[in-house]
Amino acid sequence: MLYLSMVSSNKKKRGQQRKAAKANKEQELVTFMTRGIRKAGKTATIGLVHPDCRLSTNEDLRGTKVNIIIEVLPVVLNFLKRCEHETFHQVVANVGGDLQTPDTWIEVLFNGAKHVPSCRMQITESISPLVSCMCNDTERLFFKSNKHWNESIASFVQLISTIACHSIHDKEEILTDTLFKYDGLLTSIVQWAFWGMGDRPDIARDLQSEEISHIRLLGSKTTEIIVCSDNYVRDEAGLLTEKGKSVLDIVATTPFVSKGFDPTCMVSFVAGYIRQLKNDRRKSQDDFLILKRLIGEANSVDKGVVSELIDYGLRYALDHESACFVADISHDMLYRVIKDSEQQHLTVCASTGAGQIIALSSDTRIAFAIRSGIVEMCLSFIGSGGSVSNVLHQYIGYIFRNIHKIVLHQKTAKAVRSKKTVIEEQLIRIQQNTIITSNAGCIRLLDMVRSILNLNGSYCCRCNKSLSRTEVLQCNGCGCMSYCSKACQKEDWLNGHSVTCCRSFTNETAGQFQGMILPPGTRTPDNEQDARKMEELEKNITMIQLKLFLDNSETILQQAEALDLLLYDCVVWFDLCECPQKVTTKIYTDSFTEAEERKGFEESRSKQNITCFYISKFNRNASPFFSQRLFPHEWLTSKRV
Repeated sequence: MLYLSMVSSNKKKRGQQRKAAKANKEQELVTFMTRGIRKAGKTATIGLVHPDCRLSTNEDLRGTKVNIIIEVLPVVLNFLKRCEHETFHQVVANVGGDLQTPDTWIEVLFNGAKHVPSCRMQITESISPLVSCMCNDTERLFFKSNKHWNESIASFVQLISTIACHSIHDKEEILTDTLFKYDGLLTSIVQWAFWGMGDRPDIARDLQSEEISHIRLLGSKTTEIIVCSDNYVRDEAGLLTEKGKSVLDIVATTPFVSKGFDPTCMVSFVAGYIRQLKNDRRKSQDDFLILKRLIGEANSVDKGVVSELIDYGLRYALDHESACFVADISHDMLYRVIKDSEQQHLTVCASTGAGQIIALSSDTRIAFAIRSGIVEMCLSFIGSGGSVSNVLHQYIGYIFRNIHKIVLHQKTAKAVRSKKTVIEEQLIRIQQNTIITSNAGCIRLLDMVRSILNLNGSYCCRCNKSLSRTEVLQCNGCGCMSYCSKACQKEDWLNGHSVTCCRSFTNETAGQFQGMILPPGTRTPDNEQDARKMEELEKNITMIQLKLFLDNSETILQQAEALDLLLYDCVVWFDLCECPQKVTTKIYTDSFTEAEERKGFEESRSKQNITCFYISKFNRNASPFFSQRLFPHEWLTSKRV
């Protein structure tokens, strides 16, 4: 028993000796650091704060600079772990030394992260309390002191930027993941780019202007590397990973100032970044690439982004390069990027490692973009004259095609109607420029705009009179047919609408009267939203059927004459998915290939009428449906009002 007691006592003594030796070592290191500060001043803190200083001038230094950093690092990290709950005076009183600010300790970490790669993971795993203090830019307390926070924030930003940039550049994915796991750190990195008197006057008043400028620069640069570097957000094939998509979403949707400072802030990083480009008159390729990535690949587009980008295009995109950038980004902006789980109703825009980026031309988004002036913006690019390149033609064409595809959807149709007069006036001004009207590419783009306008509006389904919103009289039965008067409604009812109203027509009678005809194997969608979209689309197509027929009467007659066909043997196809819409006249045998279909058409058709089909889609991934309408031959030549 005595022997066991002695062994236990010896172990206890050895443990106490090790603990005392460790404390003495920490004391020596602190004394060592503070002695260097007293002798050389803060700017030459034993070569740890500013490694370019000559180390050989200090007699207390032993070994290389790297060894010193490795030796001091655990002590510094241990001190910084106490930054949340203790004052700096309490920490220094326990270990000795006469440091005036903890900023020196953070600068030691910065130099370790910069010059000793093997220390980066050790630093990153041990800075949780430091991150919690420094990322709270509302209370701004470091060792329970605003003064220490203000003195240390620039060094902290430099430390985080160094670790993030080096880890992404060196493809140290585990290190980058460890850094970004800290709550609020990625958000803070994004928001650093907006610190200044305009957006964060509370911080700007307490820091020197040089510090604010340096923090903004590091925030912008770090965000750019996170977004634009393929090493972290993409796989080896260059496809966006699921983790990368999540990171881009966080960056894109982060409010540009913290909620602690402004709880009502609804301006996202992307909208704030565009606003910053306008204020600084910037237009670098790096800025454009950041927006291209975030708008094209993240769930970043809201009303703020749409309005800010279009305003940039209208007021600041004065050169060809900027116009190309805005047009390219605007094309991506019109799509709604959604989750893979919604694929059954959508279409693929681009492939990613996480599966696919799924995108749908959004009726709501395009409608808001039209009201914000996206068509006027594109026309202003065209109106710049002969400097419009093929590349810019292509980008503007993409935008017009996207609008054209859903111009008959309810919200987009209303938006076009609200802008119709302004757009028509702008078209007239552009047409007066002979340089533009002699450019084939410009002419095609202007035709697209005219097609968008032609597919919009309300017209009487019997006499083709243009109707204002207050003049429209709709059929109470089906709600699809619109009329200018009760007389036109009665005439249309007696000439076939009584059969097709409320879809009471059968397949046998469908060849004689107007009505929606779904292609074989398809049906009204079960999805409530898609079913509503189809109903809206059918109603809007019905209101322009006669107008399209009469506007293209010469084309129809010329095509029928070229084919040497009688008009009642013709079937006219209006492809509303094309921009401008495509009109094709065919012999009916090419449209009804099945013997039974052909026989049914021959038996049910009227030799006084010509058959027209209108093809469209209620979303980009759905099968097309056909709206059929018959018109008297005489209308082709008489052109009713």
